[in-house]
Amino acid sequence: MEKRGQFTFYRSYFEALMDLQEQERLPILQAIMAYALDGTEPKELSGNGRAVFRLIRPTLDSGRKMAAGGKKGKAKVEESFWQGSTNEKEREKENENEIEIEYEIEGEGDAEREDESRFSAFWAEYPRKIDKSRAFSVWKRLQPPMQNVMQALERWKRCRQWAEEDGVYVPSPAKWLRDECWKYVPEDVRIPCGAAGELGERELQAIRRLMEGS
Repeated sequence: MEKRGQFTFYRSYFEALMDLQEQERLPILQAIMAYALDGTEPKELSGNGRAVFRLIRPTLDSGRKMAAGGKKGKAKVEESFWQGSTNEKEREKENENEIEIEYEIEGEGDAEREDESRFSAFWAEYPRKIDKSRAFSVWKRLQPPMQNVMQALERWKRCRQWAEEDGVYVPSPAKWLRDECWKYVPEDVRIPCGAAGELGERELQAIRRLMEGS
C-alpha cells in the first residue's frame, strides 16, 4: 500500500478518543496514524481500542481512495496544460512525488460518511444481521452515542436471554436501536469477559462450579 504524506484528522476521531481511558488513547492514536499514512494494520489494541478503530477505519479508507483519485486526475489535467513546454513538464515530474491532493466533502458529505462509519462498527458487532437499511435509517434519525452503544451491546451479547435457543430472542437491530436499549443494562448478564473479550481460566472455573451445582 502506497505511503502518504498527510491525511485528514476529523473532529469525530478526537471525540471518540476522548471517550477512552487516558492510557488507551495513545495506542489507538498511533494505530490511526500508522494505518492512515503507511497502511499498517493494528496488531494489539484493547477491546475499546478495536471498537474505535473499526469506527474510524472506513473513513480512513475513503480518504485514501479519494486522494489517489485526486492525484491521478490532477496529473492528467496538468500534463495537458503543459504539453507545449518540455521544461515545465520535467519540473512537474520532479515535484509529482511530493504532491498529494485529498478532496474533502464538507457539510453533509462528512456527516454522511461519519454516520456510515459508526453504523458499520455497530453492525459488525450486532449478532443478528437483518433489515440493514431499516436499521441504518433508525441510526441516522436517533444519532445514538457511539461509546454507550458499543459498551451496552457487549453486555447484551452476554445476557442469558440472547444466548437462549441460538439467539432466537435477539431483536432486530432496528428494534434494538428504536427502543434505545443502549440505555438499559440486562439483569441476567452471566458470562464475564476478560480484557481481550475472551474467557479466562478463573471465569471458566466459575462457570464449571455453577454448572456442577445446578
